[in-house]
Amino acid sequence: MDDHNVKALVTFAGALTGGFNGPQPSDSIAFQVFVNYLGPRLVPKEILDFFKYTPADFSGKLQRDFADIAANNPQLQAHYSVFNLARSPYFDVWVRTNPYFPIINNLNICDVDDAKCEQDKARRRANFLKLKQAHFFASPLDDVISPWQQSHLGCYSEVASSEDIETKFTTLKVLDMKQTREYVNDTYGLQTLDKRASLFFHTVEGVGHNCWTNDYTAVGQTTECKVARVYNDAIYPVLQGAVFFTPAGKPTKAKSCAH
Repeated sequence: MDDHNVKALVTFAGALTGGFNGPQPSDSIAFQVFVNYLGPRLVPKEILDFFKYTPADFSGKLQRDFADIAANNPQLQAHYSVFNLARSPYFDVWVRTNPYFPIINNLNICDVDDAKCEQDKARRRANFLKLKQAHFFASPLDDVISPWQQSHLGCYSEVASSEDIETKFTTLKVLDMKQTREYVNDTYGLQTLDKRASLFFHTVEGVGHNCWTNDYTAVGQTTECKVARVYNDAIYPVLQGAVFFTPAGKPTKAKSCAH
């Protein structure tokens, strides 16, 4: 959509860079949801049998197998979105086999003589740079998005091989936005917007993945999160305040909205 006139982008618990269930402690709940609920329902057992793995396999082996299946079976990308939404730390293979995030985040590698590919990348970047502001809401209590920082445009660090996903699993670290390839290379305009003071990141404590739109009790919690409180305390002030209409505001850290 090259003729859009969108001025402000607002995202809530967005899958923005690609998911990976890593060693960060806050990933553990989202990982359990993925292994025990979402994964088995989204991926046929013949492709990946989640229940054959033991807890000892949850620190790299399952993650490696998942990444290998996605990379070695590109046809699956057209049928199961869970593979599109993943970001393997083995970047060199992931960027060439995933048809979703590498493209929308302008990480895809164009062939030397592929003028259309380069034109498409320039078009996507120009469209993003039409924004005057972009606001990204996230919560460390997110029980689906992993790492939760991908909702703030972060991602896990990279490894040099598929084997490293398993053998170097514990060394993986979450990178903040400014450390990512997307920002460093300004692939679709993040760095440019940041220099305009047009990026805003809002961390809201106590909000499970679904509580941005519905009353919801996050996995592992006993207190229901009320969407009205999240909206009134965290979202509405941003939408109505001067920060939304001018680039002068600073990122905010809202108070807990768990009750």
